[in-house]
Amino acid sequence: MTFPAMLACLLLQNTWIVDDTSGPGVDFPDLPPAVAAAADGDILLVSPGTYSHFTLTGKGLRIFGSGASSTIVSDSNPATLAPGTAVADLPPGSVAHVEGLRFTGSFTVSGGATQATLADVEVYGPYSTAPNSLLTPALHVNGALVEIARSLIVGGSGFGFGCGFIVACSPPGGVGLSATNGALVHVASSVVLGGNGSNVTAFGGSPGGLGAPGVWASASQVWIADSTIRGGHGGCTTGGGCNAGGAGVFANGGFVRISGDSTSLVQGGNMGGGAPYSPGPGISATGSVVVVHSVPVLAGVCRPSCIPVPAVVGSAVTLNAPPLPVLEVSGTLTTTGTATITLSNGLPNAAFVIALAAAPGFVPGGTFFLGEILLDPVNWYVLAIGSLTPAGDVSLTLPLTAIPPGFVHLPVLLQGLAFDPAGFWRLSNATVATIRP
Repeated sequence: MTFPAMLACLLLQNTWIVDDTSGPGVDFPDLPPAVAAAADGDILLVSPGTYSHFTLTGKGLRIFGSGASSTIVSDSNPATLAPGTAVADLPPGSVAHVEGLRFTGSFTVSGGATQATLADVEVYGPYSTAPNSLLTPALHVNGALVEIARSLIVGGSGFGFGCGFIVACSPPGGVGLSATNGALVHVASSVVLGGNGSNVTAFGGSPGGLGAPGVWASASQVWIADSTIRGGHGGCTTGGGCNAGGAGVFANGGFVRISGDSTSLVQGGNMGGGAPYSPGPGISATGSVVVVHSVPVLAGVCRPSCIPVPAVVGSAVTLNAPPLPVLEVSGTLTTTGTATITLSNGLPNAAFVIALAAAPGFVPGGTFFLGEILLDPVNWYVLAIGSLTPAGDVSLTLPLTAIPPGFVHLPVLLQGLAFDPAGFWRLSNATVATIRP
């Protein structure tokens, strides 16, 4: 669908107000009934407050909170078996967009045709007292295409209180972000942390809980850009020793790309005590291809008497690949403000292009590109073209006062390209920007 046709359709969509304090102008007091009633493409504007987890299936919605610090989706029981929020089985052509909310409990996106974008969200995974079992990930992407920007994802911690003197009670942490079954996931300008293992007052030789990976990629493609990824720390028990930290990134099949500048980081979780356990490696790869572009990769901190580990475990890991550009959007994104788009970490004086689209993509770039195309590969448009500065960057400030009404509350994805004299284009991360009234 072209942008003009898409805007015509968007003007026909409904906007619903969700507020946990009912009153004039409020359509729904909670998210589940609002999600159930809204039609494909509708907009939900969620006021500050606390709301219930919801399930979105069979349609795409645009759900805007008032900020992750004030718009909270929670549950009275944040343990492992809490249902959490789910986005599942969206039809082709529909996109679910979630922005400006905090989720306490699991968040799952699934379905082979499902496409979703998450921006400025926080997800705190569930905790558990279950011994010797992996926790539900904070964010689990199962076979879907998901693009994440400027978000915080934290795996739940193992919770040892109440275990008493049970020898085997050592709850592990939960994975921060899990991608499985052919998922296509892009993470930009975010922080992803694995959950810490439990610290338990128990005797009898059992160690504390195992730290969890920050990112777990299984038979999937994941691109981590301009972000900080850390594994969870190993926990300890009184008289029983301490367990290992989790890997920053654990890749089991598939492909992982990691890019960014010197402010990005991939690091394993720390180890709590002595041998025979260790901190987590920055990257652990089994049957996977992992390519790292100019991002530091470190093992977790090794306490005295523990066994050091290398920063990278696995043979198919390439470090120090050519740097890729970093794209960021900042400013006052309202109809009376401005947007500043910055493309950095490029080559001096290189030609650049910044493109936009209304839907995500995840397509191999091919011979003439280094990286993946993260926008809709058919319906995309050139926003800017020119040359980078001698420092390898460019900054564009765009007034938003003349933006047509159809662009308000329309998430737009952007990606940059910078030319390499070797004859190909280096692709940047993608990011998501939304103009509000």
